[in-house]
Amino acid sequence: VRALSSRAEVHPAADAIPLAAPRRMNAAANRDGILVVGVDRLLTVPARCCKPVPPEPIVGFVTRGRGVSVHRARCSNVARLDQARLVPAQWGGAPGSAFAVDIDIEAETGTSLTREISEALAREKIRVLATRLAASETATRMRITLEVSDLGQLRRILLQLQDVPGVVRASRR
Repeated sequence: VRALSSRAEVHPAADAIPLAAPRRMNAAANRDGILVVGVDRLLTVPARCCKPVPPEPIVGFVTRGRGVSVHRARCSNVARLDQARLVPAQWGGAPGSAFAVDIDIEAETGTSLTREISEALAREKIRVLATRLAASETATRMRITLEVSDLGQLRRILLQLQDVPGVVRASRR
């Protein structure tokens, strides 16, 4: 009789597993300030091939086991990826974020070249993460990995590097 009564108490089984409330799936910024549309709190990693910097247009690629790899929309590798695994992405508002970027410098060989390049980077308060140098009797090639806050800062430093005596070309990789 009690089972049919509207006042019957329901006791959950001791071994019952509580169901979690469904998570809201929306666009949320991660620590790098990247928004992946439709996904909340997903690991995003800047792609090593193109190293995107805000405010460049970006696209996400859902990897197997490593979250979402974020590429520049114009990255040559995006065309070769499985298009079904591409997801829309955009920059969020994470102030103070720093982004690694590779730049290539071609210059005439000179005694003060590396010092003058270092001084230009120091004036802009650019953190240098890595440097690779190959020099011959007539030319020097450098690849420098820098941390920049945005595309404007990258453009400014490239213009300053172009003004260093002996630099033939300074460009983003």
